[in-house]
This record gives sequence, C-alpha cells and structure tokens, in this order.
Amino acid sequence: MYKTLIGMCIAAGFIFAVSCTEKTIPEIETNAATNITETAATLNASISDNGRSDILFRGFVWGLEANITLSSNLGFSDNGTGDGDYSYDITGLQPATVYYFRAYATNEIGTAYGEVLSFTTLSEPWNGVPCPDCETITDIDGNIYRTVQIGEQCWMAENLKTTKYNDNTFIQVVVDNNEWKNLTTDACCVYGNEVSYKDDYGMLYNYYAIESGKLCPEGWHVATDNEWKTLEGFADSEIEMNDAVWNNEGWRGSDAGKKLKTTDVWYSGTDEQGTDNFGFGAVPAGHRNSENGAFERINEWGLWWAAKEQGETNVYRRHISNHEDNIARFPSNPVSGYSVRCVKN
Repeated sequence: MYKTLIGMCIAAGFIFAVSCTEKTIPEIETNAATNITETAATLNASISDNGRSDILFRGFVWGLEANITLSSNLGFSDNGTGDGDYSYDITGLQPATVYYFRAYATNEIGTAYGEVLSFTTLSEPWNGVPCPDCETITDIDGNIYRTVQIGEQCWMAENLKTTKYNDNTFIQVVVDNNEWKNLTTDACCVYGNEVSYKDDYGMLYNYYAIESGKLCPEGWHVATDNEWKTLEGFADSEIEMNDAVWNNEGWRGSDAGKKLKTTDVWYSGTDEQGTDNFGFGAVPAGHRNSENGAFERINEWGLWWAAKEQGETNVYRRHISNHEDNIARFPSNPVSGYSVRCVKN
C-alpha cells in the first residue's frame, strides 16, 4: 500500500512527499481459529499494514454475539505491540457453543478491527449411542435434545425443557410458592425461578402436566413406571431386568443410580459423582416441595416422574441421590415439581 501511494505521488508530479506518508489506522486480518477443544481455542490474526505508525496495542475480542468491540464483549486479550502475525489461547469456554471473535490493532491514529469470524467448541465426551433413526429430537419450543439407545429403549438423554404442550398450547409457569402448593391444574417452573438452570437441568413439572398426555414431542411420551423398571434392570450390575425387586418401593438394586448419574455437578466431591455408563446423563435438578412450594436439593437429588399406565393407581417418582449408588421408587404427591424424561413410542 505504501509503495502504491508513493507511485501515485510521483505520477501526479507532487513536489511535497509529506502528503504521501500520511498516517492511517492499521490494516488487520482475522484468521480462522485453531486447536479447538471442548473448552479452549487458539485465535489467530495478521497485521498487514501498521498505518505508518507503531502498533501500540493488539489482540482479540470475543463473545456470544457478532457485534463485538473493545467496549462490548465477553472477553478480550492484550497481545502487546508490533506488526505481523500473532495468536492468543482462550480457555474456560463452554462445550458445544458458538463463539464470535475478531482481531483488533491500535496505533496513534486509532483502532482497526478485522472481520468477525466464529467457531464452535466441541461437545463433551459422551458414552451414549444415539437412537439409530433419530440422533436428536426437537420439542415444540425449539429445544434440541440428544437421544440415547439403552437396551431396547430410546430415551431423551436430557431433561425436558418445554413450556408448551405438543399442540402448541402453553403450560402455566408458576413462580409463587403458595400458589404452587395449592395447584390442582398443570404447571411448570425452573428451579429457584432462575432461568440459568434451564439449559442444564430442564424444567420441573407437576403431575397434572404429565396427565395431559401432550408434554413430550409427537412420537414420544413421559417414561412410565414399567419403562423405568426396565432401564433400572438394564443398568444395574447385580439385579437383572424383570426381577421382582424392581416392583418394591424405596431404595432398590445395587448401582443403577451411579451408572446413570453424570460424572460431574453432583454435590460433595468426586465420591458422589456417577459413571454415566450409558450416556443417560442423570443430573441433580432438585425438586419443588408439594407441601410448601419451596425449591430443594439442587445438585444433591435428581427426581423424575413416572407416568401411570392403564389400571395403575399410585403416582411414582424415581429418585437418585448424591449419597446413594442405587435408585429409589416412591409414591408421590401430584403437586410436587419433578423432572421429566421422554421415551420414544
């Protein structure tokens, strides 16, 4: 660029060269990210022209949206001074997430930005086998779920998050504790009314929402008591499927709970984590108490509704704890707020 300007000046017969050495902002190119993992990536850039002025600052900005600058970003780096190529390693990223980034360079004239590019971090390692005809399933709200084949069953590998039935009608979201404990109709909520819990832990539903028969996406249904028994028998190391022990109430089996729990987020350290042998991904989403509407036991307990089948009278839940390796089956009050897993029809 500099040589081109000099040539133009000579061609125009300029006497004063000073007009051909005017300082400008730098020219910078954002290059593709490399070394992308679940939680890290390397950002790359090149400064092709310093604008005939020393580079005072250079680096990157990044965020979850494309409109990123030094004054609006999720993070930024300071890569020192100088021309040429440079890189920066960012860490602490979230798995399976799209990040936008761009390079910047500043000289005495001002700051220039490169093109906005993006990359997607890798998904966390997973032990599961996707269902052969549907690796993912999408609910009416647009939430996308991974599926997992466990024995002859096809399960969602995540807790349900929808706030609508599959006919596009809304489920009431109840925030107030007193209102929740007095419910006689369907309702849902996010633990602690904190929307940040929804992505990882899903929604909590009372049993009136389960009874609608419309909670799961078309072609899927809320897992029944018998389907939970089948899963438990398949997962357990000592008690087989169809064993009478699975019909018992209370804590049953040996290690089905441990083998279904995730390998992280369970409270109280590594001894309470699961092994997630099958990719089921049971998380400790806590529950909402039927007696007072209070939210309880997040990161300690995972509780899931079991839908009644024809002729059944009791409403059951499944209970996995941070301090137990097995899994419990208890009758439950329909006003309680529990998680939901869907099974393919």
